Amino acid sequence: MKNDIWATLFQKISTDEQPQHDQCPPGSDSWCTWQQAKAEDTLNDYVHNRPLSNEVIKPIYEELSKDDLLNSCLVGYTLNSNESFNSVLWTMAPKSISSGLKVLSVCSDLAVCILNHGTASVMNVARIALKSSRKNEAQENLSLGGQLYGAGIED
Repeated sequence: MKNDIWATLFQKISTDEQPQHDQCPPGSDSWCTWQQAKAEDTLNDYVHNRPLSNEVIKPIYEELSKDDLLNSCLVGYTLNSNESFNSVLWTMAPKSISSGLKVLSVCSDLAVCILNHGTASVMNVARIALKSSRKNEAQENLSLGGQLYGAGIED
């Protein structure tokens, strides 16, 4: 797995002058376009994309290839929580429908609740919001009533 991770780095920092595709899987069905061109005997026409900066991207790859991270993936903790979050969010507020910032903010809050504590947490949020709105309404009625009724106020 570690070699596969590093193969993608070498793919991204390769140039026409210095191709670095030795760790990429060979063959015409490879994800590496250079290896595809090699298998199809069209390397003379192949042009590399502009390479990424090795100094910038190498530390990221070093983090991605740490043994503890890779071991956690092998154990089965492979759920990408960000993708799962996005799935829940865009189910509630589809990209095809224009939603305002307020709607998107509420949907993202609900998506976090659902992912962290399940759908029951949405009911807890609704219950708290209902209590809060009732309390605000009672406070408004009290302040309004205080202005209308009192000693010395004439009709």
